[in-house]
Amino acid sequence: EPEPGRRNVNLLLDDAWERILLVAGVPDEYWPQIIDSFSDWIDSDGVPHSDGAETDDYYAALEKPYRARNGPVDTVRELLLVKGFNEAILSGGVLNPESPQEKQIYVSGIQDMLTTYGDGKVNVNAASLRVLMTLPGIDDLVARAIIEERERATLGSNGEEKDGAFTSVADFMGRVPGIDPGVRNLVTTRSSVFRVTSVGQVGRATRRIWAIVDLTNDRLRILRWREEP
Repeated sequence: EPEPGRRNVNLLLDDAWERILLVAGVPDEYWPQIIDSFSDWIDSDGVPHSDGAETDDYYAALEKPYRARNGPVDTVRELLLVKGFNEAILSGGVLNPESPQEKQIYVSGIQDMLTTYGDGKVNVNAASLRVLMTLPGIDDLVARAIIEERERATLGSNGEEKDGAFTSVADFMGRVPGIDPGVRNLVTTRSSVFRVTSVGQVGRATRRIWAIVDLTNDRLRILRWREEP
């Protein structure tokens, strides 16, 4: 699976964050703290944004204090250290479990839309419906049209079946009507970084292994390796 089918969290601008949170169902009153706190977490200075948090004014005062990274996050799960983020925002669930049941807010989570790899451009041949909807001007209807178009097989001039994958950004822009021209600089159709997942089962025991790999010039380099129960 091409890893740039997700958004690189370290390269997100505020408007992209807003679209991601909207897709996840996070109410907009939560957005300023989440966005400003993330900006403070990765920037190099110690001056907090209006709704953000830095080491001296927030993290150092916690019961178990720590420092803001002041640099790019290594993993998406690191967001749990950032003010405003919690497990529900990352993985989905009830955002405010302390509220009465009738006032609880369920969100679908943002983790599946994010990565820490790639140049920030979204691979439109691999992006999910949800990731596509984080691009400017792409709603549910247009995102579904993109997926339908890339999965549609056609017959070549020699009668052989060809897959519908977009061959270039120009091909993508030309085949899907109504795409905002600004999307052109935010997408790609090829990737060199991939997520490889293997699941094995013996009896009732299941093991899952995944890795992030870089495949450039036919040379494979493992960037990250994770074994899960």
